[in-house]
Amino acid sequence: MSDLSKYRPHNYDWVNEYIDKLGIDKFQQIDNWTCNVLKQLEPGRYYDIQKNIPEQHQDLFIKLCADYVINHDDYLFSDDYTKIKRLVTHELNGKIWYM
Repeated sequence: MSDLSKYRPHNYDWVNEYIDKLGIDKFQQIDNWTCNVLKQLEPGRYYDIQKNIPEQHQDLFIKLCADYVINHDDYLFSDDYTKIKRLVTHELNGKIWYM
C-alpha cells in the first residue's frame, strides 16, 4: 500500500496548474464529480482512494478532497491519505461531536 500523503496540498498553486492543464470546464467537471462522491459517502464509511481512483488521477482527487474538507468538518483523511472517512456526527447539549 502506498502513502498518498505526498499529494496533500500545501498551497493553492495546484489549482491554476490543473486549470492550465485541463481547461476550466474539465477542471470544474472533475471538482463537481469529486464533491458528489464525498456528499454520497455515508457517515461512518470510508472511500478507498487507491481502490477507486486510478493512480494517474489520485493527485488531483486528493487535492480536491482536501479543498472540500476545509468547509466540511465531518470528513477526515487517513494518515497516509489512502482513504477519506465521513465521520458520524452527534449533537449533545447544543454541540456537534464527530466520531
